[in-house]
Amino acid sequence: MNQTLEIELAIPIPSDSILIKRAEYEDMQKDSLKGRQFKLKDLSKRTGISTGELTKLFDKPRIKKMVDVEKGGFVVYPEKQGSPYLFLASKTIEFIDTHFPDLMKKGTSK
Repeated sequence: MNQTLEIELAIPIPSDSILIKRAEYEDMQKDSLKGRQFKLKDLSKRTGISTGELTKLFDKPRIKKMVDVEKGGFVVYPEKQGSPYLFLASKTIEFIDTHFPDLMKKGTSK
């Protein structure tokens, strides 16, 4: 003979907090990047990848072909030394998430 115990439990949620579904939270995170631009320093802070490494990654010819705004991408490359890189935040983060293994491969710069 099985016994069942039913318990009603109330867990207080502080008034400065809300409970939302994970999918909704992730959508909100994505929306927060829409229309924003990152400079190299911003992207470094967001990803934890140094500005030097980011420059090496995004300057690889095979990567540049995919992301250069002049070729329909989302990265504005410096026109001259001292000019900033500009990254469309939402597309850049999506690109890094999608292509991370390829971006991190050592060796060939093509």
